[in-house]
Amino acid sequence: MHIDGSSTVYPITEAVVEEFQAANRRIRVAVGVSGTGGGFEKFCAG
Repeated sequence: MHIDGSSTVYPITEAVVEEFQAANRRIRVAVGVSGTGGGFEKFCAG
């Protein structure tokens, strides 16, 4: 699973992912920062 988007939300997203992965060790989540516009473009692209 990949999460990408706004740099302002990154710290919150990273903390949530850490908690999620602690409870779901077999699922790996990658968190990226491409900015609001870049994340929105990726979201719209699917």
